Amino acid sequence: MGNVFTTGINRLCDMECGSPKLLASSNKRKTEVIPPELKVIVDQYLALLRNIQEAKENKSYEEKNYIQDFQTLINEYKNLIKEGQDIKIMKGALSGLFHLYKVMGDMPGLKNYLDNLLSTGNLNSYSPYIKRYLIWNNVDNKDYDGSLKTADEVFSLANSDEDLQAEMLYEKGLIYRYYLNDYDRAKEMYASIINDYPASPLTVFAENELGIKPDYSFKNAVNAQKQNANISDNELHNYPNPFNPTTTISFNLKQKDYVTLIVYDILGKEVARLVDGLQTEGEHSVSFDGSNLASGMYIYSLKGTNFNISKKMLLLK
Repeated sequence: MGNVFTTGINRLCDMECGSPKLLASSNKRKTEVIPPELKVIVDQYLALLRNIQEAKENKSYEEKNYIQDFQTLINEYKNLIKEGQDIKIMKGALSGLFHLYKVMGDMPGLKNYLDNLLSTGNLNSYSPYIKRYLIWNNVDNKDYDGSLKTADEVFSLANSDEDLQAEMLYEKGLIYRYYLNDYDRAKEMYASIINDYPASPLTVFAENELGIKPDYSFKNAVNAQKQNANISDNELHNYPNPFNPTTTISFNLKQKDYVTLIVYDILGKEVARLVDGLQTEGEHSVSFDGSNLASGMYIYSLKGTNFNISKKMLLLK
């Protein structure tokens, strides 16, 4: 099965079931509530992760015992996709499928499924959201030209979905920089995000890639999310970003406080609880290891008595 997540908490992130995009965004966005159909599967997945964690702690974990559980979750996502009734559900289910197939180490199986979806023609209106998950399959197979071509196709099909268009530019930037060693073309992609999609939370990452204003994400996330809260003296960041497979998350507290530091995936599933307890004033650092996680965007959130700071980080394998 390849990779298995671990978690010890029976809950989603503390954001009133809101999308983690809200936490990571550097602009003011309306909370996107997780549809109940998706939340049911998310809760089932969290329960599975808790069982796996307990089995590991008891030294009774055997990978083969959980394959069917993962397959059940995959089938439930597929049932939602088959109905094809709501864009939020479709996007969440596709993202969840990608995540699970990656964890199980069966990306060819995901590609076959996506190819079948596209060939039926029943979900043509969702084709850009389906095709986007073929990009990194091409990267895994070292077909970088194919991955760039797919990203361009998704971009052209995205129409008015500026978030998706910005994501395609960013993914092209990653491919140019980290796989083709073409930093000049990568910079063009990042600059396009900053200039053409200023409302996208990916502007923060684009600026980081270009070496612009390294504190931009923290300051703007704080201003956007907690304008009236006195939290500007508390800091949160990680380095390196993107990372593979480890990164160091650092935070600074101006006073002693009980804090939690939690990592979530893009569906709001908790994948790691790094800190949960009373912390002293000053600088703190903790290592986060993504060896057992799928490539993609993750949210890390630091919460104290009177503040809640969240940032994005990208695991790139």
